[in-house]
Amino acid sequence: MHFYEQAIRSARENGFVQNEGIAYEFASAFYRARGFEPFADTYLREARSCYVRWGARGKVKQLEASYHQIIDRMPDATFADGGVQLDGATRSRL
Repeated sequence: MHFYEQAIRSARENGFVQNEGIAYEFASAFYRARGFEPFADTYLREARSCYVRWGARGKVKQLEASYHQIIDRMPDATFADGGVQLDGATRSRL
């Protein structure tokens, strides 16, 4: 757990959003395998958010297809018409 957190923090601090997403995704799988679903879901949402910021449309779609029951409940940015579209709550924070 410590090493996942360290990898996430290091990637974030150094601007490697793709590595941050990967670390979140692997941490999600780690927690899910141990029965910690709420933690796994949170880490998965963070991974998706990183992939959206990175512009990895294929990865975002793969996560959405594999974890639609979790992703469908997310008020996060989505891809539409080739760009990023933000929901109303996100726009109000900008």
